Amino acid sequence: MNDITLGKCPFCGGKVSSAVKSRHKGALVAYWCARPVCENGCPVGKVADGWDDLHVGYGGDPGPDVVKTDLANKWGNVCDTLAHPRPCPHCGGRPAFVAANAVLCFGCPDDGLVKSEAGTTLLGLVVRWNGEAAAAESAGRRQAELEKECEILNRAFWPERLRSE
Repeated sequence: MNDITLGKCPFCGGKVSSAVKSRHKGALVAYWCARPVCENGCPVGKVADGWDDLHVGYGGDPGPDVVKTDLANKWGNVCDTLAHPRPCPHCGGRPAFVAANAVLCFGCPDDGLVKSEAGTTLLGLVVRWNGEAAAAESAGRRQAELEKECEILNRAFWPERLRSE
C-alpha cells in the first residue's frame, strides 16, 4: 500500500499523509502508519507511534479502502485526544506543552507537568497527563468526602469542642 491521506494536521489544519506498512502472519494482516507528514512541515511525526497508536489488524485482507478509512479514523481519534486534554485538576486551566530544562513536558505550568522520556510521543504525554489529572480529581473528591465525614463524626462525638465554630 502506498501513501495515504490521514486527515488534518492537529497544529495547522493542513493535510497529513503517511506511508503504510503491513505484516502478514497466516490469515492475520496488520497495517500501520510509518512517519506521518504534514504538508506544511508541522511535527506530526512526533504525535503518535505508528505501531502502538496508528495500526489496524484484520483476519484477512480487507482491501485498501477499508485500511485507509480505519487508519484515518485512528488518526482522528489521536487528534481529538490531543485537542481535548483534561483541564488542570487544581486550577482548571488548560494544559500546555512546555520546554523545561531541555525536556519536553505537558501539563499545567503552574501546578505540575508530565515529563517526556525517551520515545514518548505527544499523544503519550497527553494520555499520561489525562491519567494523572483524573487521579488527582478522584483524590480531591475523596478528600472532600472524608472532610465532610470528619465534620459529621466530630460533631457527633465532640459537640462541645465545635460549639464555638
